[in-house]
Formats: sequence, C-alpha cells, structure tokens
Amino acid sequence: MDVANRQVTLNGEPVHLTPIEFSLLTEFVCCPGRVRLPGELLTAVWGQEYRDDVTILRATIYRLRQKIEPDPASPTFIRTEPGVGYTFG
Repeated sequence: MDVANRQVTLNGEPVHLTPIEFSLLTEFVCCPGRVRLPGELLTAVWGQEYRDDVTILRATIYRLRQKIEPDPASPTFIRTEPGVGYTFG
C-alpha cells in the first residue's frame, strides 16, 4: 500500500478502491494488530455524525475484503473481533 500516492497492489496487480475504502484501509494499516472499535473507525473515516452507523462500516469492510482478501469468507487481513471491533494484520 502506497499511502502517499493512494495506490494499493495485490500480487503486483493494482487494486481499485473507492476513496472511502482507501481511507478505511489506511486506518487499519496505520495500527496493525490493534483492535479498532467501530465508532472509532466510523468517526475517522466518515466523520462524527456517522459514529453509530455500524451498517455502513460493515458494508464497506465487506467490499474491501472482496477486493484484498485471498478468501473473503475467511479473512486473514481484516479480522472481526466478535463483540469488540476489527483488527488488521
């Protein structure tokens, strides 16, 4: 992931991400292994007014997993920590 140039590659191939998907992935990459709470991610990516909109977060994580995970049904990059949040790495 090249944050400065807003580019993501997977196995040498470019991955097209929407601006929101890129921002969310950047939030994950900046803190690998750290549990990120839904409200924290929503505020950082969408803004304070979206702090409780977990549906939009889940939908975006789903789309992001479809693009970057080898097996989106068994994610290895973006993992769900049940009842807590998400981790990356």
